[in-house]
Amino acid sequence: MSANKKKDFSNIFDKIPQGVTELARAEKIQKIVSTLGFDWSLPEETLDKIQEEYEETKQSVLNKESKEKISEEIGDLFFAVINLARHMQIAPEESISAANEKFCRRFTLVESYAKNDGTTVKDCDLELLGFYWEQAKEELC
Repeated sequence: MSANKKKDFSNIFDKIPQGVTELARAEKIQKIVSTLGFDWSLPEETLDKIQEEYEETKQSVLNKESKEKISEEIGDLFFAVINLARHMQIAPEESISAANEKFCRRFTLVESYAKNDGTTVKDCDLELLGFYWEQAKEELC
């Protein structure tokens, strides 16, 4: 393929500003193609795509495929989830930011529970950490 044909193909995406985060870029790509009719009619339809991408990711992991292939599948899964966020009018950046904050608050509690029990997170088994995690979820809900 010549450089000109490739340039023509990507023309519709040239409007996306340089330097935006990849989450924002994915959302902008989806908005652009949506205006061209390449979109799901209902937000619920994106759930099927998320399930499909999850299954492909799962199979790549279970089949011990290359890191590159698994990364590709995870990227497709992210892209599908961002599409759901767009359909639901939820900003992906804000959503992941809130999830990060929620995780950090919960994990901080997990650490404090371990400390109160005279241990550290690193010295706990996964069962105990899961117990602490559920306590933190309940306390912070």
